[in-house]
Amino acid sequence: MLKRNGVYGLAEVYVRCREKGYKRSFTSMCRQIRKKGYKKPIIRRKSYSKYERMDGKYAGDKVPIDIKYVTDECICFPSYGNRYYQITGIDEYSRERVLKIVKEKSTYETGKYLMELEEKMGFPIRMIQVDNGYEFVKISKILTKLYRNTSPCVTYVLTTKKLKF
Repeated sequence: MLKRNGVYGLAEVYVRCREKGYKRSFTSMCRQIRKKGYKKPIIRRKSYSKYERMDGKYAGDKVPIDIKYVTDECICFPSYGNRYYQITGIDEYSRERVLKIVKEKSTYETGKYLMELEEKMGFPIRMIQVDNGYEFVKISKILTKLYRNTSPCVTYVLTTKKLKF
């Protein structure tokens, strides 16, 4: 009976056994199950990984960048009514990240962050992936001065050069 109805638990097995004519108590049934060595059948579930493996082949191959609003609860210093944004760049291969808190979501702040990014990561960056937010679309002129082969699309392919603001 346990093998057939074990997925429901011991209480359900006990109720079904009582319907079939079992006279002993629940405790003695559990004792007999342990004595005989019966175990609850293992339910096999599909395993899910914690995160998808990114497609970076080496450090600096691909660095996605995003800008998010930082809520007042997360700020540990007095904000005095100012809004703060967090610019995040994470290397897909090494999972190294560079964060920066800025006061405005603008192309100027994004351009300054891009200039610092390669230096702070410590290795050359080949490709930057962005979501076509206005702070990235309008920066294509700055990126063209800074790097070759750039266009205002989802992915910017980069080579190492420096830009003077």
